[in-house]
Amino acid sequence: MNFTANNVHAEITISSTAAARSCVRQINVNGKDLHLTIPARIKDGQTLRLKGGGYAIGGGEPGDLYVKISIQHPSTSPQPERVESEGEVEKSVINYLSRLRQGVTHQRFSVKPQYTIQIGSRQGRPDVVLIDDKGYLAAVVECKKSGHTGHGVEQLKSYLCATDTQFGIFANSTKPESWTFYENLRRNRFEKISRFDFERKVFSEWGQSKQREQHIEELEKQKSALVNEISRKKRHFAQEERHFAQKKQERQLTLKNLSEQIKELTRKKSALETGISKVESKIAWKHFLVALITGLAVTGIGAMIDVFSGAAEALSTMVIVFLAVFFVEKLVNAWLK
Repeated sequence: MNFTANNVHAEITISSTAAARSCVRQINVNGKDLHLTIPARIKDGQTLRLKGGGYAIGGGEPGDLYVKISIQHPSTSPQPERVESEGEVEKSVINYLSRLRQGVTHQRFSVKPQYTIQIGSRQGRPDVVLIDDKGYLAAVVECKKSGHTGHGVEQLKSYLCATDTQFGIFANSTKPESWTFYENLRRNRFEKISRFDFERKVFSEWGQSKQREQHIEELEKQKSALVNEISRKKRHFAQEERHFAQKKQERQLTLKNLSEQIKELTRKKSALETGISKVESKIAWKHFLVALITGLAVTGIGAMIDVFSGAAEALSTMVIVFLAVFFVEKLVNAWLK
């Protein structure tokens, strides 16, 4: 609505049906509702004047209201946009991916709708997935009907995290140029990429990148195996070292016991040798005394025989001498003990 001095200029739109016959339209000017009668068969762009419909400035007469009439014909009437169902969007995605994979010669892809995946303890079903010939998910697609978002983006990201898939598409239209493409940067980080980058990375570089990833994965497995083997060897060596230390301690204890036994045997041997020496000394003294007493006895007997000429007396003397020798030997033995 425009103002010129105290006049007011406005524009209203009526249908071609209303323009064919007379009609009344209400228009608000400065908080005041005015009724404008539009004559039948009015022309598009024609201006009507409503006298006194403008402003009154400085207490003077109010100006006029000038209304331009625009006629909306059926051919120019905006049609409500048709809502595309989720099934139509899904079909469009399948056609898009199938058309792209047909132009790829170095890598084979499969397009599968309603693919079951495992998310923790439950299962999920992405609307469409793109799988390579080795079973790796190249892309996951979540579809919604046109103009609707809901929790589709969050659902797509949960699928990407659960399956560690590199690329994802959120589609809520049948037109690929209105889709949103994502790249999974891992650790719950995602980046929006262009449709061109998606097609280039998936259908031109996928095979090479997957080979690199497989090679890295294989190297990681080998590294993990080596680390486990080194850890196992370390545990084995530590166990052997403990075993050797225990054996060494046992040998040292055995050597200590043997040393103590040798010392004990040496002490016993020394005591035995001392005892044997004492016994031999006593035996020598015994033999000496016995020989001495025997000699004395024989000498005494001979002397007695010379003194006593009688046989009976000689015999008695010999008995006395032998008894004396016997008791002397007993006394010597008792002394030597």
